[in-house]
Amino acid sequence: SEGLDEDLVMAVGDSLINDSNGVNIEQRKYKDNNSYKDEWYLGEKRIFHATVNCYFDMGYCVRYNKTKEESKEEIEKAMSAVAQLYEDLLGLQIDYTVSFYESNIDKCKGTVTQENIDELCTTHEHTTRSNVIRECNSNFDGGSTITNIYCTGHRIVNKYTSADGKEIISENRSCSSGSTVLLIGINTNENTRAHKARRGIFHELNHQYGARDHYHETSTENHETGHCSHYPICSDCGEEGRPAECVMGKESAANGQLLLCSECRVEIFEHLSSHHEKKEEI
Repeated sequence: SEGLDEDLVMAVGDSLINDSNGVNIEQRKYKDNNSYKDEWYLGEKRIFHATVNCYFDMGYCVRYNKTKEESKEEIEKAMSAVAQLYEDLLGLQIDYTVSFYESNIDKCKGTVTQENIDELCTTHEHTTRSNVIRECNSNFDGGSTITNIYCTGHRIVNKYTSADGKEIISENRSCSSGSTVLLIGINTNENTRAHKARRGIFHELNHQYGARDHYHETSTENHETGHCSHYPICSDCGEEGRPAECVMGKESAANGQLLLCSECRVEIFEHLSSHHEKKEEI
């Protein structure tokens, strides 16, 4: 009829959504952009599956002054929250286990104590991040749908070269490599550790499932262009910058929430569709 706008579409009201159920939708004008707020997947519900095996060492127990059983319960609680988040967001069902593991660092120190928890292994370099990852990859079986998370409280160092050729040494920085997630993020504050553990697990598992970092990485910033290694999707310097509030964006999530932007969700969905789809018998 006269006056009808043919370019109106139905879109979600916010690109950062934690719960896909009960989200309000809005009628707005169509925009040809990459926010994906007005794009829809139509079809049968798809269910995805993944396995996550968590391991913690004596360094974890000593750092946080917990028994093995208490440490296991703490990690299980964090994994349970993250697994529920994935199921709500993307239909990804995660089977997870949590087990104690005597790491090479444990063995090298003999008895792990508060006095030696921060000591670096100079003989075998067991406390370098690259060696820790190699140890995990050789001891734990992983694959396209199986991720192993190693949780430690030992001090871990990482050496790398910056964009301008300087040697950088960082400490206690979590990462995702191959089918291994190294979860350090040392935090002895009981009030904030639970949230930071959930955030760390969620962030690194998102890498396992296809999402990319888009926070500004100052250590890899090119001083001539002002661009970092996460360009062009970097929230600060990227031409296609993604929302900083996303868990793949800035260093700490706002208001204790674990937010995932629509661009990252699309990347994860595409990865899950290629590797993780669960075939159910009817």
